[in-house]
Amino acid sequence: MKIVHNYREIEESATAVALGTFDGVHVGHAMLIQSLKNRPSGLPVVVYTFNNIPASYFGADVKKLSTFEEKMERLEKLGVDYVYTVDFNNAVANESQSYFCDFLRDCVHAKMIAAGFNHSFGKGAAGNGSYLEQYGRENGIDVVIVDPVLYDGEPVSSTRIRRELLEGRPEAAKAMLGRPYELSGTVTQGKRLGRKLGFPTVNFYIEEGKLCPKKGVYGTIATLFGKEYYAVTNVGTRPTVDDGNRVNVETNVIGFTKDAYGERVKLKIELWQRPERRFGSVEELRRQLAHDKSELLAKLQEHAPIL
Repeated sequence: MKIVHNYREIEESATAVALGTFDGVHVGHAMLIQSLKNRPSGLPVVVYTFNNIPASYFGADVKKLSTFEEKMERLEKLGVDYVYTVDFNNAVANESQSYFCDFLRDCVHAKMIAAGFNHSFGKGAAGNGSYLEQYGRENGIDVVIVDPVLYDGEPVSSTRIRRELLEGRPEAAKAMLGRPYELSGTVTQGKRLGRKLGFPTVNFYIEEGKLCPKKGVYGTIATLFGKEYYAVTNVGTRPTVDDGNRVNVETNVIGFTKDAYGERVKLKIELWQRPERRFGSVEELRRQLAHDKSELLAKLQEHAPIL
């Protein structure tokens, strides 16, 4: 897969273009891309997407479900040939829908275009699926408007996945993403308080701009040094032992005994256990941690077995 920032880097005379923000690259996005790959034309698939979330350009405080690297990794796994990624800025926001479609036709050499059922584009979001279909008929471009993928009777969307994560429902987010929501970071030096309690942890901070799920305790699967481990993760500010306000991701990796400072760790957020809360004593906290670990290990082994 080739990542490009200028249409001149797409060295193809004809392409199939998928439109969207693709934040999280969920099951609906996967179906959209597959709708192009399933066509007999065999055209190279170009994903036209943004480095930022368009709503954030208009002032909304929207956190990303995927970092740039995570997004590219997922698109590559789906068999995309090119990702044409641009900033959603003033120039893009003020393009007319006809200008944008002409650009896809003349510069990206689109012979096929796929978009979601609710996709909009152009100044004032004037362009939509109906406009694309009409443009395609007039210009000899095959247009595919993909129906929504439903979960619990409602369309899957990045907005909905964010809401589920913020409300402590990682299982629902997993169903819509097609995989667990992930957090990753570089392990930092902590206060070693977990070790004193008998629960040593690896700690990191969430990358700026990425969605932080609801504060609390989760059953997770941690990847360190290329190996997966069951783990218990606290996302929060550790109110019993710390007075700080910065959100920390603190994980007891079951069966891991090495020094991980400075290493990358990836967490799959599998199960919700309980909200973060302040305990009356460190001993009360220790007992709760032991209970969480025992309960979550049993649940993880049943619902998310490590192969």
